Amino acid sequence: MVKLASLEKKIFEVEGFRVLFKQNGKKIRKDRAGFAQYPFSRKAAEKMTVREYVEKRLQPHYGGFEIEVIDGKGKKVTGQTTLATLRSSYQ
Repeated sequence: MVKLASLEKKIFEVEGFRVLFKQNGKKIRKDRAGFAQYPFSRKAAEKMTVREYVEKRLQPHYGGFEIEVIDGKGKKVTGQTTLATLRSSYQ
């Protein structure tokens, strides 16, 4: 089990974008422990949408949380945004 800060860092390293974990609409403290390791070592397909990514990669492992995907400008992205578009916002 890892702290939230480590989990978010690992997701960024693998996927190339940031995610925020929330509970009851509030951000979770970065020092909160007890999260499972991010189980993927390869990034998700470029054509996958943010909605698909959250549903297929995050919800099965972190289902008790609200998850927001953040673009390179720090804004929440919509579910139909492709991961290719999202990743390019960080350049």
